[in-house]
Amino acid sequence: MLLTDPATRPTAVLAQSDLLAVGVIRAAEELGLRVPEDLSVAGFDGIPLDGFGDLTLTTSVQPAVEKGRAAGEQVARMLRGEPGETQHLTCVFRAGTTTGPVPH
Repeated sequence: MLLTDPATRPTAVLAQSDLLAVGVIRAAEELGLRVPEDLSVAGFDGIPLDGFGDLTLTTSVQPAVEKGRAAGEQVARMLRGEPGETQHLTCVFRAGTTTGPVPH
């Protein structure tokens, strides 16, 4: 497992989603690691998370409503026989309490 060997354990994990980040935090806690003192963890989504104690997940917040609207517009275009268009959506970084300085 990624977190079990202190010699090769990372100091930070950037997870593909917020839910995966929560899984990393839970696994770290089960191994006796402290977040963020021993391991920094960040996610990607910006979804609301309950039952997370005193921690606030560091994450990149996706524009969910705009993303859904853009997807719907592209489906409608293709149903009309029109080509899809490139969409540019901006995520926003949200600093939380699950990341910190590199451990010594």
